[in-house]
Amino acid sequence: MTSLNTCEFHRFVHETIATTFEILVDVDDSDYAGQAAGEAFRELDRLEAKLSRFEESSDVSRINRSPTEAPIAVSFETFACLSLALRISRETNGAFDITAPESGFKGIDLAKETLSVTLYRQGLNIDLGA
Repeated sequence: MTSLNTCEFHRFVHETIATTFEILVDVDDSDYAGQAAGEAFRELDRLEAKLSRFEESSDVSRINRSPTEAPIAVSFETFACLSLALRISRETNGAFDITAPESGFKGIDLAKETLSVTLYRQGLNIDLGA
């Protein structure tokens, strides 16, 4: 985390999820500003560990490596993210698609009762960089 003071704001920069995040905090207490920004960045790192296709132990990587028709239990955050992506895919008639090759979520089953994801098409992968 990088702290750069500009004007009356405390500015913090952090690289994660292949993106540069910037937080501006408008408080006088620079220690408090740093703690708040640090917590936000830790949360981003925690989510990256679950959602990145590049992190070998992430839920998304485990789904992508799973055998066809094998349900994979995932975290609540991963399930919520995939559910939202599915809803957006439907609302945009497939214009938004996190699958590769594009499938419009055909071949993926999300089981809310067990917080699990099953791929039914060989070679289908999830990529949240959509």
